[in-house]
Amino acid sequence: MERKCFTTRSGEKDMARTSINVHTDIMRKLAQAALQLQTSRRDIVVRLLKTVMRDLPRYNTRFETVKYQPDDPEGRWHCFGVRFKAEEFEFWADLRRLSKFTVSYLVAIGVERYLDDLMRDGERSVHNYAPYDRHAVRRNVTDGMVIWNLIWKSTKPVKPVP
Repeated sequence: MERKCFTTRSGEKDMARTSINVHTDIMRKLAQAALQLQTSRRDIVVRLLKTVMRDLPRYNTRFETVKYQPDDPEGRWHCFGVRFKAEEFEFWADLRRLSKFTVSYLVAIGVERYLDDLMRDGERSVHNYAPYDRHAVRRNVTDGMVIWNLIWKSTKPVKPVP
């Protein structure tokens, strides 16, 4: 089972500080990508999570428990701090709820499935997601059914995902 690691610090100019816990092999790939693209690990993580978000429908997760990264009997894990903008943090929390993967596991999936594309495309790699600056959760009750709506709104036009 994955070693859990989570911290939050409030009051940091709309930035939420949390920890990502990944296998050392994943960490090495993140660090190398950040060095090669001359950017931060945070930027690589955000770009990968946005790419994972695009493929959310491929995960059929109804009535399942949250999935953790496969265990490493040798315990080769690396926990590192990352700060997300408030709206990013909420989006990743929703992504976690909907995909049923921990955010750390989503980062590992992003590295394994999409890092090569990101490295090949470099700065040309542009995601199709506008910054979401308004977030709401709405509860509706219809005929005894409780319906929860996660609403993300952007003030900028959003391009459709191919």
